[in-house]
Amino acid sequence: PTSSTSPTRPEVAAVVDTVFPQAVVRHDPDYVFTAVALGAARFAAGIPVDDFVYHDYAVAVQNEQTHTVEYERLIPRRTRYPTPPDFAVRYYADFPGMNEMRFSVCEMGRLGQAPVPWQPRPNGNHYWAPQGPEERAQIIELNPGDLPLPLRPTGKGSSPRLRVTYSINADRWLCITVEDLIRKQPVRVNEPVARLR
Repeated sequence: PTSSTSPTRPEVAAVVDTVFPQAVVRHDPDYVFTAVALGAARFAAGIPVDDFVYHDYAVAVQNEQTHTVEYERLIPRRTRYPTPPDFAVRYYADFPGMNEMRFSVCEMGRLGQAPVPWQPRPNGNHYWAPQGPEERAQIIELNPGDLPLPLRPTGKGSSPRLRVTYSINADRWLCITVEDLIRKQPVRVNEPVARLR
């Protein structure tokens, strides 16, 4: 298709945006055709093609002040994979009497065509709390069947309890390694949790 305002210029980028609204598109007229041809040629030649995830991925956490659920970003969209083994490291505290902890990994959809408005915090991480049912509908939990991680001994609430390392492997699986800081031993090692898109 051609533009009515510019009959000599194909509107490839507009078509790609319409057909693949979640895709990351480089809108450079000099490379509209060559990017596709070059990528196809590299793939056919057996040369590895760098890939990336198309969504933000987050873990559900409880806000300490409001006690409501919010989301802490782990993997920003456009992250290339595989990542280093220690791509994202988080420390999670327990509270007195806590006997288990669960990691709810979620795919964060775009709000219409706008990205999720992540807010930075002093700890260097980014958070977002959905406002209303329409925004909550953009969140897809990827591992609802995962069992909680038991805590033995139960929590004391005095210091961080778990060190969790997140990474993406070559097959696009989000993997976690969990270390119990009280027992000083790993609980899970490079365990696949969810397949990312």
